[in-house]
Amino acid sequence: MKILGFSAKRTDRLAVANYYAYRYHGFDMKFHSHPNAEIMYNDGGACEIYWRENGSSKKLPLKKGQFALLPSQTQHMLYVPQGGRCDILNLELTLSPDSGLRCAELEDAGLDFLSGGVCFAEDTASVGATIKKLHEELGSAQFNAGSGLQIAALLAQLLVMIARVARMGGADSSYIINKAMKFIENEYSNGISSKDVAESMKLHPVYLERQFKKHTGVSMLSHINSLRVERAKQLILNTALPLIDVGAECGFNTRQNFYETFKKYEGCSPSDYRRRKKERTDSSYRQAPYEAGE
Repeated sequence: MKILGFSAKRTDRLAVANYYAYRYHGFDMKFHSHPNAEIMYNDGGACEIYWRENGSSKKLPLKKGQFALLPSQTQHMLYVPQGGRCDILNLELTLSPDSGLRCAELEDAGLDFLSGGVCFAEDTASVGATIKKLHEELGSAQFNAGSGLQIAALLAQLLVMIARVARMGGADSSYIINKAMKFIENEYSNGISSKDVAESMKLHPVYLERQFKKHTGVSMLSHINSLRVERAKQLILNTALPLIDVGAECGFNTRQNFYETFKKYEGCSPSDYRRRKKERTDSSYRQAPYEAGE
């Protein structure tokens, strides 16, 4: 089996061989390769990664919050422009006969992305935070009992995160948006926010927001509010619920938020909408809370 450029047996284990955090200033590295696979995370600043693949040279910018995964023996170099800087968090991985994650478990878990080539991606699943935790645990391993288990757990978590991120591009993005839309449709009345949608999918909220707007043309909050307002219109027309209860039923957290959002979408207050669209057939109809200040 192939894992990060290694020809591995199922009995082999994947372990951390080296790690560092370094701030580069105006750095121009020479092309080189080494036997370890490498994860490079940009924690600040900007740089470019050059690598050689199938006889040709390629490059991509590595911006803050992005990472690159380089398989073993990949010819590569790091470039930071003169006057610039880049903060790199690095992990080097190797095969080990007696410590780390069993390759059989990685294969059985469906982490087949590990057999691919160079991977660049935006951190949408706390990859950077997990690398930092790994650095901390590796640095204190000689002092803390059970660090070996914690390191293996964090490494497994990191690889699962990278696998999810690696599968999010291209055709998979439509799946992500459909899943977000379904969650919103089921939960909008429970007062959810766009952050709640991202958390339910274990995605970074900025990434999901960007993908959502790219595919739908509106923000997640706009979509959530449009569903709430449509539901509120149905309840206003077809029930005798007080408007304060209508707002709560539709997921608005405050009366003010309900009033302002409804007016933004419909051009009138909820109480005006009820007056204009429905005849008063109930003589006991009482003034809604929103009418008092109008």
